[in-house]
Amino acid sequence: MVYSHEGLAEARLKHPHHKAFHKNVVSQEDEDKGVTRFYGWHIDAALYNLSPPKVMTLYAVNVPQGLKQIVKYDDGSGDELPVPLGTTAFVSGRTMFDILPPELKSIAVRTQVKYAPHPYVWMSPARAGSAGLGIESDGLEMPLSELPPWEESRQKTYPVVGLSFYFNLCMLRLFCPFHSSGRIPSRRNYHSKFILAESRNSSLVLFPRDHLVKALCILAVLT
Repeated sequence: MVYSHEGLAEARLKHPHHKAFHKNVVSQEDEDKGVTRFYGWHIDAALYNLSPPKVMTLYAVNVPQGLKQIVKYDDGSGDELPVPLGTTAFVSGRTMFDILPPELKSIAVRTQVKYAPHPYVWMSPARAGSAGLGIESDGLEMPLSELPPWEESRQKTYPVVGLSFYFNLCMLRLFCPFHSSGRIPSRRNYHSKFILAESRNSSLVLFPRDHLVKALCILAVLT
């Protein structure tokens, strides 16, 4: 229990566990050995009515001490990561974009994601994949008619790829804003905008003409 914190009289905190969110879970035998998973990858944003913050920070007041756990990625790679209790992991959206093959980069730079209204509530009955990234497509999402009151004008649509500027190097970098494991709506809410490019095979052009012009205009203003 937490009392008299930032305007809250009291609050009961509950440590999240992947068994409450993942469709498939680690065995009890592995869990007894300290094996766990990443609960869910996300950014801290409402993704309905309010836009994500431009800057976020994380400050640890008390760092738990004790036995370490072993995080299994369970994505088919066999990768594991020893971590202390209470670990918060971070990933680089820039690296995620950089390692994509050219054809997927081309799709990413011209694709937008439209979020469901109240996406956290909408996806709450569904279950995440074993890597904590993405929702299993089992049709368990809450019907829109059962959500709290919402307006289509308040739904959020964001590009899959954003722009990041390094002023000291005067260069443009692309990165993938990292949305949550289960908070990305289903595939029907991905909208690709394929723009004509100066190539016979426009699907393989990384910067469609319109995107390149916009990027160069932004660079011209900043430099």
